[in-house]
Amino acid sequence: MVIMPKLGLTMDEGRLIAWHKQEGDRVAEGDVLFEVETDKAAMEVPATTTGFVRRLLAKPDEMIPVAQVVAVITTTADEPIEETAKPSASPPAALDRVIASPAARKRAQELGVDLATVTASKPGRISIEDVEAAAGARHRHDPRERAAETRRRVLHRRRRVRRRALARFASATALPIRW
Repeated sequence: MVIMPKLGLTMDEGRLIAWHKQEGDRVAEGDVLFEVETDKAAMEVPATTTGFVRRLLAKPDEMIPVAQVVAVITTTADEPIEETAKPSASPPAALDRVIASPAARKRAQELGVDLATVTASKPGRISIEDVEAAAGARHRHDPRERAAETRRRVLHRRRRVRRRALARFASATALPIRW
């Protein structure tokens, strides 16, 4: 059996991009079996054994939890396959828990978007694109939010100008320190 590998310390799940082998194909140890996209990079996953790809249990563009079985490889082409090798259904998420990728959570925090109000475009979890779409929709429809954002930018610019002016003044009028 082939499982979704943990390709990073923070990886909880990965998006299967594409299969490089199909059912019935012969595979050697080290051959690229499939590609996975994490929240940080896309990587190729090699086969860890030699044999025949008997069953592909995950579809491209599907989010797969780490350690879930994604394929079955047997040593011979006619070896019986265990029926327990089917992907297990993911446990139901708590009603108050929002499932989102770490990158989507970070982007939501940057944009000030509440993840509870974001609708996932694909089943499974909220992506960065969903967060950005929600942020864009909110800014287009809420004039108060646009005004608040403009105020934040103006205040930030004023603070920056004041700091520079104070730094210049302090350096120009510095008195020598006598010990």
